[in-house]
Amino acid sequence: MQGQYKGFSTLLSAESPDQVHIWCYAHILNLVLGDTTGVVVASALLFSLLNDVAVFIRESYKRMNMWEEVSEDTPHRRLSPIVETRWWAKDQALSKIFGCFGNPDRALFIDLVSTLTRIEDDDSMKPHVRAKAMGYTESLLRFETILTAQIFLIILEITLPLSKYLQTIGMDLLTAHCRLQGGKGIVKVDNPACPPY
Repeated sequence: MQGQYKGFSTLLSAESPDQVHIWCYAHILNLVLGDTTGVVVASALLFSLLNDVAVFIRESYKRMNMWEEVSEDTPHRRLSPIVETRWWAKDQALSKIFGCFGNPDRALFIDLVSTLTRIEDDDSMKPHVRAKAMGYTESLLRFETILTAQIFLIILEITLPLSKYLQTIGMDLLTAHCRLQGGKGIVKVDNPACPPY
């Protein structure tokens, strides 16, 4: 972890040498989740794609107008670029495009693909813009992209409530432990090759 020489814990130890610094478990979980989204190439590609598409649509008024025409879900149609320092921004971008696992009703995936297809087919757009739209469409429709998105929807469905609970005032450690064990039970795979928790 950073801060070993100049971080918060070091400054606190300088002021109060007898203090014992305990890392916030929510912070540790958030660091793990942030690292997890960048370790595997498929997940790094997914979140990079979501960010790139959001920036691509938002950087042009014409493309933004097309997006607004296609998207019928007015309150949720705003595409969110991913801020690297906020891991929950990845959950927000992912769930906005793909919905919840097993419940894609509020997903904007079809609207996004439709918008990108309209941009690709629009002769008034510059060729490099149309080519980018075509590349984004192909990437979004790849099986690996959709599968990775669904896997992360499951992971974030379990870890996001736990992370939020770990940040509450008056958190009960026993309840936090039970939630953690419950999350492990959901993720556990009945496979003899997988070691038990």
